[in-house]
Amino acid sequence: MNLIQMMVNKKVNNITPQELLNFSHQYQVTLSLDQATKITALLRGQNINIYDDFQRGQLLNRIASVTSIQTAHQMNAIFQKLT
Repeated sequence: MNLIQMMVNKKVNNITPQELLNFSHQYQVTLSLDQATKITALLRGQNINIYDDFQRGQLLNRIASVTSIQTAHQMNAIFQKLT
């Protein structure tokens, strides 16, 4: 894994709800504060590699279970833009 991937993964795994909302606005993805809070709770401290399709898929399934499938698709769009 290269340095940029490590930095992006570190940012994703330590993101705050407000930072996630800022990314959603930047990439024109609709997220509520409640959704951002639930998603960041899933991410925090998990050490997920969003460049790994399997790990990202598992994360998106967990996001869908606590929010909605549509929100998981929106988060995938953000992840794809970050990668």
